[in-house]
Amino acid sequence: MDESAERQALAEVTQRLTARFGHLPPDVVAATVDDVAGQLQAARIREFIPLLVERQARDELRLHPRAAPAPSVPAQRAEVVWVEA
Repeated sequence: MDESAERQALAEVTQRLTARFGHLPPDVVAATVDDVAGQLQAARIREFIPLLVERQARDELRLHPRAAPAPSVPAQRAEVVWVEA
């Protein structure tokens, strides 16, 4: 895979993950894809880089603190019971 095709494939990865993780800011998704791609920069065989980047970035985005909205827990009222002896 030549450099231009790899850049295009990584741009498509970013688009897919941005759509999948629509609740995250697009710059967070892009930065995650860039970070993962950077970790694989020294790889000699480039054919599977976009696939590997997509899988690793997806896994990292799933663990992102803002990846899932916090479940809303209804407030509980404390009941006070007085017992006189």
